[in-house]
Amino acid sequence: MECATTIKMSLTVPGASSILPPAEVRFAYDGETPVGFTLFYHNYSTFLGRRGLFLEDLFVMPEARGKGIGYALLSALAEIAPAVHRLTIL
Repeated sequence: MECATTIKMSLTVPGASSILPPAEVRFAYDGETPVGFTLFYHNYSTFLGRRGLFLEDLFVMPEARGKGIGYALLSALAEIAPAVHRLTIL
């Protein structure tokens, strides 16, 4: 099983020093078969004064559950989170 970013939309904000995609999707594959995904977006907390990631959706196909795919998808997000300082999951 592997996780890979396959969809990434970019947004340029006038005067911004960096380009952040408004949303990203990471798909998990079992071989060549997609079996799960996460949808997340970048945000900014005015309270904390730092950037973060907000996990909007996490889905694993019912027949693929119990194989660690959800854990692998969350682990892939956790690797990104230190770069943006925070990961929010609701």
